[in-house]
Amino acid sequence: MGHSLGGPVIVRMAADCPDLVKGLALFAPSMDPEIQKRQWYNYAAKFPPVKWGLSKDWVCSNEEIYPLEIALNWLAEPLPCIKPPTIVIRGMDDELVPPGNADYVEEALKSARRLDIRRIDGLNQFVPWRRPDLIKDAILDLQAWILKTT
Repeated sequence: MGHSLGGPVIVRMAADCPDLVKGLALFAPSMDPEIQKRQWYNYAAKFPPVKWGLSKDWVCSNEEIYPLEIALNWLAEPLPCIKPPTIVIRGMDDELVPPGNADYVEEALKSARRLDIRRIDGLNQFVPWRRPDLIKDAILDLQAWILKTT
């Protein structure tokens, strides 16, 4: 399972260690290097007076954005080789990670044994906190798929 930036991290793990990964569950993943660009507020948050007023979580999150485009381009090469069944839950009202990432995953992971993209209207980036039921359902569905194929 991977949420947001955790999405590409676990996909990379699936590419590097395919024998260890039986399935992927991606929740609001940041995957498309073309649309995951820095925003004006990312630059503003690096400015010391602004940065001093932010929580440690926001500062850390902002720091993750700077190498993201390079990392996603690096990830793009092995994506067509990803085989495990994959579920993506994508909030369509996400202002932090563009919903177009779901389209990218749908195109890039065509080789997955099974790919289920669940686009949810009215949901934003915070899928695990706002709709834990969707996470639970995705995990159970993924488990069922894996058990059917083993």
